Amino acid sequence: MLTREELHHLVWTAPSTKLARGLAVSDSYLNKVCRTLAVPRPPQGHWLKPPADRDAPTPLPPAPPGTPAGWQKGRRRAHRHAFRSGVSEADVATLLDRAACFFAAADVDDGGTYLRPRDRWLVDLTTTRSGLPKCVNFAGELFLALAARGLRVGIASPSEVFVRVDVERRQSGAGRTYNARNRTWSPLRPTVVNVGGFPVGLAIVETCIDRQMHYVGRGRFVSEDEYAMLGPVERAGHTLRRRMHVGTGLLRLIAYSPTIKHDLRLEWTETPKAPLQRRIENIIDEIEATASRFLEPDAGASPD
Repeated sequence: MLTREELHHLVWTAPSTKLARGLAVSDSYLNKVCRTLAVPRPPQGHWLKPPADRDAPTPLPPAPPGTPAGWQKGRRRAHRHAFRSGVSEADVATLLDRAACFFAAADVDDGGTYLRPRDRWLVDLTTTRSGLPKCVNFAGELFLALAARGLRVGIASPSEVFVRVDVERRQSGAGRTYNARNRTWSPLRPTVVNVGGFPVGLAIVETCIDRQMHYVGRGRFVSEDEYAMLGPVERAGHTLRRRMHVGTGLLRLIAYSPTIKHDLRLEWTETPKAPLQRRIENIIDEIEATASRFLEPDAGASPD
């Protein structure tokens, strides 16, 4: 495998057309490899200058979260195949530690329920503040279980034409639709696992319910049951009542195709008696089985 460091050294020692021929790939493909691995290349016209006038190599920046460790030569047929590699426990920790940091420091969106971090280059989580630890822990268990099967999880590269599906935040279809206008957070790039060459997007959502809430001062709302248990002093005098969406602490996992040519969407929603953590192995079995059907030669073909 050609590492990021080795590729960075190569692209600053010879023109990309010459390197591409030596690697048995096209110039455009080699440029795509550099973009995917976040490897800076010489500017246009660099190799036309006399050696003394050429720019100094741009330092190799730290790899963004989800960036592959390197490029496996000899697999040119499909870009997604070229970057299949294992993911370690440290890689998963890096992805999730960064997400936890930005989500913990975030304000809520216009709907007043879900966190809206400033950074959008994060793992695909939709969570309240109280549900954040559970979302992060579940993502870690899921990603490591996928890695144990040789399935790499990461944030999709900008070079991939992927789209992220809309997610349903409500625990059930009943009640008002959660609407935070234009300030609902979504990731810049989908979180994707590659299953035998078939990309599958993953989104983890803490669900919410629509319920009547009472304002009790200091920006705090409580449910009807909680309000009934408060004393007169704690009720903040004449209270404001409002219907609000509140987090349930229950999770939903959505697996979908990030390419528009495939119609794939699977969902698992937990209940208090059936947590998703206990179903991870079965969930992965279903994802692999579904992806394998799309990889079959006749999958999606019209009947004669």
